[in-house]
Amino acid sequence: LDPGGRAMTIRGPTDADGNPTAILDGQDSTQVLVCQNGETSATVFENLVIQNGYSEGWGGGISLYDASPLVLNCRFQDNLAGIGGGLNAEGASFPILENCEFLRNTAFFRGGGVETFIYETQGPLGASLQVVDCVFVDNTCLDGGGGGIYAENANIFLDGCTFRGNTA
Repeated sequence: LDPGGRAMTIRGPTDADGNPTAILDGQDSTQVLVCQNGETSATVFENLVIQNGYSEGWGGGISLYDASPLVLNCRFQDNLAGIGGGLNAEGASFPILENCEFLRNTAFFRGGGVETFIYETQGPLGASLQVVDCVFVDNTCLDGGGGGIYAENANIFLDGCTFRGNTA
């Protein structure tokens, strides 16, 4: 799915405990969500299970390039990518992740759960993650850094997050 730069909300239902129940499944063959057209916080992904995404490149679950959506109460599970198994944010990306779970995502090179990287030539406007009340469990980076999160030349704000069993 690619919102194509449009402001939109994709919101699924929750169960009685507030857990997301709408499943977006990449079936181990494709990225689940891609934002690369200047999406802002007016683009919202909420109450979604993003699973089984696959990319040889960036972001098995979500790939962001020059995009800054709000990602609320989403579960990223069992996604696989070269870089950023669950979510990847590059370029001028400033996403906000709140109350999300990153479970059993895998990257080959950087960021099993989440990866953010800015090339030094892009200057100080590089990716900046705001991550609030998120859980990172059993994410893996096979041949590089950041089992839970990998950040290079980027700013990260973490508040109330839990990291458990991540490996790199």
